[in-house]
Amino acid sequence: MLLGGAVIVLAAIIPVGCQQEKRLDPDRAEITARCIEYFARVKVSDFRVMYDFELPYLKDRADLTEYLGAKVFSQPAPDSLEGIQIDSIGVWGDSAYAFLHLEYLRSDSTYITHPVRNRWYKMDGHWIKPTMSTLEKQKEYEEEIRIYWEAVREKQAKEGQGGSGGADSR
Repeated sequence: MLLGGAVIVLAAIIPVGCQQEKRLDPDRAEITARCIEYFARVKVSDFRVMYDFELPYLKDRADLTEYLGAKVFSQPAPDSLEGIQIDSIGVWGDSAYAFLHLEYLRSDSTYITHPVRNRWYKMDGHWIKPTMSTLEKQKEYEEEIRIYWEAVREKQAKEGQGGSGGADSR
């Protein structure tokens, strides 16, 4: 039954998204498609999508099981999500905002619309929407990697000098 709800949500959103994609640049078209995928999967409680859309440092430090054990997944029931409307997408280089309205069916059978602003980042050629990871921690992670590889290159350079008949060779 939940999957049927996702199909209804997608059926209502995809025709609009497909018409808009013809007018959108490739970045906005990808964000639109991935946004629809994201909320359709959350609707059917497939929270793996959130992990899929996280920044690399977090996925390197926590596996899917650890990630899904976080408290963020105890929020109000996602099956109350009835639809999304993508109002606009602003792209600035490798970051973007998607402005949405989420429509929820409440327990008293009334509907509520909630405006949402999602931050998206372009990583490895694809747009992602982190839930728990942050760009600041990703930058720290990338700096750690850069420092590591710099140290490796320095060590290799020193080892290369030692074997080339320098002061250490006899």
